[in-house]
Amino acid sequence: MSRQLSLNEKEILEQIRDATYETLTRGKDEKGIPFLKHIFELHYKIFGETCSNCPDKISGYIQKLKNFNPIKKMETTKTFQLKEGVIIPVAGTSDAYSNANLTDEIALKLLSDNPNRKILFEKLPENLDDLIDEGVEVNLDPEVLTFGEKTLTIEEALSLLEKINVISKATTVTGVLKKIDSLTAEQKIDFQTLVNDFVA
Repeated sequence: MSRQLSLNEKEILEQIRDATYETLTRGKDEKGIPFLKHIFELHYKIFGETCSNCPDKISGYIQKLKNFNPIKKMETTKTFQLKEGVIIPVAGTSDAYSNANLTDEIALKLLSDNPNRKILFEKLPENLDDLIDEGVEVNLDPEVLTFGEKTLTIEEALSLLEKINVISKATTVTGVLKKIDSLTAEQKIDFQTLVNDFVA
């Protein structure tokens, strides 16, 4: 549903990404236009729907716009795709891969380790054997979490959660991710902001 954004709209999208939730819901841009007006217009243009009379949806709109990457949407679909319902566990951990969190790099690593896993995939590249022969190094470290370009240890993620007054006793990546999934939309925005600003 998304349409091509103008240069001005891309600049506004960048401002939305960098702004706090409070600024976006109460503030105005340098021209005096409320950020909420931009949020409703951009959300409609990109995702094809907006309800300007639904205050409970605003935080969701903000989160979607902060996560939206006009470059990423142009990328082709994944080269590797698991069959429906297939989950590949990571030995020795409580973690697992499904189509929701499987990247092409990780799929290639999994197939390099065990070519018999090919039967688990719905979609594979035609040059799979060549890719495997070239070798691949992927960090499947079960002790780190990846958020976009940022990689955090479990302890670092828990520390950022504490900064938004969320306490978790999780000790695994899966546990931390479940805690993050349970956050309110506003907490998710605050957490993502901390992740973006995080320097190890």
